[in-house]
Amino acid sequence: MTEENGPVVVVPDTTTARDVDSSNAGGATVQLHGVKDERKEILSVNESMAKKFGIKVNVSVSRTSVNITLRGIAHFQVYKQVLLTLQYDNKETIEPQEGSRTVLITLLDEQGASSLPAIITVTVTRRNDPPEVD
Repeated sequence: MTEENGPVVVVPDTTTARDVDSSNAGGATVQLHGVKDERKEILSVNESMAKKFGIKVNVSVSRTSVNITLRGIAHFQVYKQVLLTLQYDNKETIEPQEGSRTVLITLLDEQGASSLPAIITVTVTRRNDPPEVD
């Protein structure tokens, strides 16, 4: 992710979501760790898509993390489609703190059993801002 280039999609389209003994998920959690630009780092999903499929979205933000909770019974492929809309953005436009951020994605089945987290790294890079003369 490069400063001022807008949000980036976090989940690659090659991602799979499945359970050997159930076709439906009951929820998912997405956690952004390593936040360095307090309250300016954002995770988002397409909430209208999620709502269309009966999935409730809750976002909580602290100084050092961002968490998205998805809840509702839906086919794993529906959860995959919602997670494919997951985006990271950094609204710090002057000098975002460079480095890696870690996104953890965990799926829950209908009975509440949790998957191991998928781990995705987002790297933030500054852009060289040109000098200004007034």
